Amino acid sequence: MPAEELEQRLARLEKALTEIDTARARLVEEIQTLRLGAVTTAHTLQAPAVTMNSRTADKLALFRSLFGGRTDVYAQRWDNPKTGKSGYSPACQNEWAKGICDKPRIKCGDCPNQAFKAFDDAAALRHLTGKPAGKASKRFCAKPRPDTSLGYPRPSLERMATIPSFSCSAAPSVTE
Repeated sequence: MPAEELEQRLARLEKALTEIDTARARLVEEIQTLRLGAVTTAHTLQAPAVTMNSRTADKLALFRSLFGGRTDVYAQRWDNPKTGKSGYSPACQNEWAKGICDKPRIKCGDCPNQAFKAFDDAAALRHLTGKPAGKASKRFCAKPRPDTSLGYPRPSLERMATIPSFSCSAAPSVTE
């Protein structure tokens, strides 16, 4: 192929490539615009006016439409009053279950019995109302065990009553 013909062919190919790049950029911009419009339209159509008098289901639907994230698992806050540490970990169905959960010997991340809880309407409702799940949601004042079984001095009922999450007077006493 002569040099002049080769240069013309290269020029045509470069021009075609530039046109393809321009067309691609235009298509990417149109896709982004359409996606943004679809999301905005979906939120506008899905979110009817929700007021204080709306049904709980409508409020939950609004909350879940506005705050996206994983639905297969959610984080649960934990506090350790002894060390003062706190944090978040995945909520697990098997946490502290006898014969299944080997806490604290095995960390949750290494546990073969992980069964993470899904973020469903019940979990969203607990989050919005500030009520923890499971046994922790029951506000009761347990009867203290004898000193010897704990291995450290037990807190007095007066001290336990000062802890914000305890409400000894409002709940029945539970014995083991």
